[in-house]
This record gives sequence, structure tokens and C-alpha cells, in this order.
Amino acid sequence: MEQAGKALVDQLDAMEDSLIQQKTVDGQTVINFPVRLDHHFLFLMGAVDGADAGVTDGARQRYADLSAEWTRLKAGLDSLLGPGLDAFNALVKQQGIPAVTEKP
Repeated sequence: MEQAGKALVDQLDAMEDSLIQQKTVDGQTVINFPVRLDHHFLFLMGAVDGADAGVTDGARQRYADLSAEWTRLKAGLDSLLGPGLDAFNALVKQQGIPAVTEKP
């Protein structure tokens, strides 16, 4: 059971690392670590918000690309927090341990 819990946590950590760069602590350290999906969305939002000419075709394409990446990652996250968490809870239930639930 401990191995199953560690495996689930490791998968969730990997998913988090795909979405958010945890090592960046300020505007200077951002160059030391690869940016993640959240940063790409924030950069695009800043570029679009600051554009006098409106949203460009390039920005629309970049948004489509980022949205496709989010859709792929969200499917993996939903799988981890759905069937993956359910399977883990079934395992711990067999041991008489209360279930782990996702925060609302």
C-alpha cells in the first residue's frame, strides 16, 4: 500500500511540475529553470493585454496550442484524481484506512 501511495504522489508531483515551475522564486530565477504551462499562458495574456492592435493571428494560434496542451494535461490530471485516486482508495479501504479525497 505504501508503494501505491508513493506512486500516486509521484504521478501527481510530475503533473504539477508540468503545469507550474516550483523552483522559480522571483523574476531573476525564471531564467534558471524551464517555464511551464502556467507561465506560457501568463506571458500570452500579458502580450495580448498590452497590444494596441488587438489580438494577432499568432497569438490566437499560440492560445490554441497552449489550450491543446492543457487539454492533454487535464485529461491526465482527471485520470489521476478520478480512477487513480479511486483505485488507491479501494486499496486503503481494504486495509481499513479512511479514503483520501480531492479538495473541493
